[in-house]
Amino acid sequence: MSRAAAPPRPRFVGWLRLPVWVRSAILLALVVGAWQAYVSWSEFGGNPQLFASPVETAKTLWNGWLDGSLARPTWETLRVLFIGVGIGALIAAALTLVATLTQVGEELIQRLASIMTPLPGVAVLPLALVWFGLTPTAVVFATAAAAISPIAINLTIGLKEASPTILAVGRNIGLSKVRLVTDVRAPAALPNAIAGLRAAWSTGWHTVVAAEVVFGIIGGESGLGAYINDAVLDGFTPRMFAALLTIAMLGVLFETLFSMLERRTILRWGMHKT
Repeated sequence: MSRAAAPPRPRFVGWLRLPVWVRSAILLALVVGAWQAYVSWSEFGGNPQLFASPVETAKTLWNGWLDGSLARPTWETLRVLFIGVGIGALIAAALTLVATLTQVGEELIQRLASIMTPLPGVAVLPLALVWFGLTPTAVVFATAAAAISPIAINLTIGLKEASPTILAVGRNIGLSKVRLVTDVRAPAALPNAIAGLRAAWSTGWHTVVAAEVVFGIIGGESGLGAYINDAVLDGFTPRMFAALLTIAMLGVLFETLFSMLERRTILRWGMHKT
């Protein structure tokens, strides 16, 4: 006797048919509802000072951006992040070029990758403090160090995966090694370059916020991390939650921008890998 076929698993067809923004709004509403429910419960059975309600957080966030008390540290954190990731990207591009053109460079980047990949960016902060002191330069250094590895690794892989046929055509028309990299390999490595930049941005974002929290603890006075530490010291929980919400919103914004960049370049040009 043949075994009866197992009943098909239920599929949430109706849910999947909803637009993405509608599904996101529903999920966000559920999260906010659970958040408010926990705050309401804590007012009766716990300590309400440990948790800020969504309304209190939203008001503090809005007022902080209006009066600049939250806007200024946010822009400072973004400024440090842009500079750190930019410096890391330039160093990674130079290392990748050397690795593509020479065997010594290839071995060098492999060793650096094996050392830096498992090393959290914030772990470099003590060294940065010794070299640069309690200054934003130390945070920039730690952020740049965190950004080098993901960009260099992805770029190196992308440059090496260029079509051998196209490379042969470039050699036949007399392109130099450098021109082969800039004119042939680099365009083919665009998907890897965007993936590396996306990973570096995420790593750098985590590093700069964590480093600023450390700075706030030991006396720093700038960035979102220091803002969070000041809120903790003052016992003003809504400010802390407003800063955390700002960090989360910026993270979502970055991911959205990178997804848009991929759709407008890699996917539109048919460069995605199957």
